[in-house]
Amino acid sequence: MEEYVKEFRHENPPPCKSSRPSTPPWKPPKQGWYKANVDGAVCKERGCCGIGVVIRNAEGQLMGALSKRLALPLKALETEAMAMQVGIHFAWDLGLKDVVFKSDSLTVISALSSGTPPPWSIQKVIEGIKQDLKCFNTWSAVHVRRRGNMAAHLMAKNAITVLDSLVWVEDIPPVIAMQVSKDVSSMNAVSF
Repeated sequence: MEEYVKEFRHENPPPCKSSRPSTPPWKPPKQGWYKANVDGAVCKERGCCGIGVVIRNAEGQLMGALSKRLALPLKALETEAMAMQVGIHFAWDLGLKDVVFKSDSLTVISALSSGTPPPWSIQKVIEGIKQDLKCFNTWSAVHVRRRGNMAAHLMAKNAITVLDSLVWVEDIPPVIAMQVSKDVSSMNAVSF
């Protein structure tokens, strides 16, 4: 038996660890633009969902952040669509006109950027979002993986614990302070 284990280990070495970083570096938008990361989180136990929005400029400075709790038992896709809608309204309220909206929901991004018909459960929300986007000078909707959307994800998780909503303008919420610092550090490291 011992020989069998040795032979097995020799023939099946442990997989090597990936050398890629665990979180891709945060990349700023082009000069004059803003990047709005949005995310949604569902809490079935409490029958609610949370929305997180983080908006930064080309230097990585925080323009605004938001944690909003919705006392609705929405599913994940509906929550992601609502997060995009709230993010768009928040960017507009901050007076931003040239914005890249990023979400880890490929379905929502596809419905906005490629014209792919959305599922019926978010159709009306997407129609409303498209109307709202007409007010911006320029905009784009881009898919980002969860690892690249961590600040918004943390804000969405935080939203589940608030009564209604919390907004920060040009100030960093404590719940994402470490993530924002990490993002800006990686941004500076990439630019050299």
